[in-house]
Amino acid sequence: MIDLGSIDSLYTVFHNFHILSLSRYPILIFCSSLGLTSSLVVFFKNGIFGGLLFCLFSIFLVSFAWGKDIVMEGLSGYHNFFVMDGFKFGVLVFIFSEFMYCSRYSFYFVTMLDRIPAHDVRGDWPPIAIHLVNPFWGTFVEYYYSFK
Repeated sequence: MIDLGSIDSLYTVFHNFHILSLSRYPILIFCSSLGLTSSLVVFFKNGIFGGLLFCLFSIFLVSFAWGKDIVMEGLSGYHNFFVMDGFKFGVLVFIFSEFMYCSRYSFYFVTMLDRIPAHDVRGDWPPIAIHLVNPFWGTFVEYYYSFK
């Protein structure tokens, strides 16, 4: 009789991309996150934080188990050189994109703070020099012309 586990492991070792198997962890994280948001509502409304602690603990526990499975998958030989190289490249691209995002928006924030002195705004909102358009006027015009 042929051992299907060995054929499957040979198939997963000699490929140049990462094949994901079905996992129960995403649905567990989803349920824990949904419970966390619900327990946050209960905590803010009634001050009961038992469910909040349980959901935080379950998210931590599931994340730890998921990370353990990822490490064990890597140590068991399922990742060859090409897959590990792809992981490294993906991490580098992620770090670079986060760096670009943070540097761009911190530049915009600092520029905004430098160019708008506090005495120009005078605590009024919207500022005096800005004239706003009534948003309902556009809706009315769009509704009016939709029947022509």
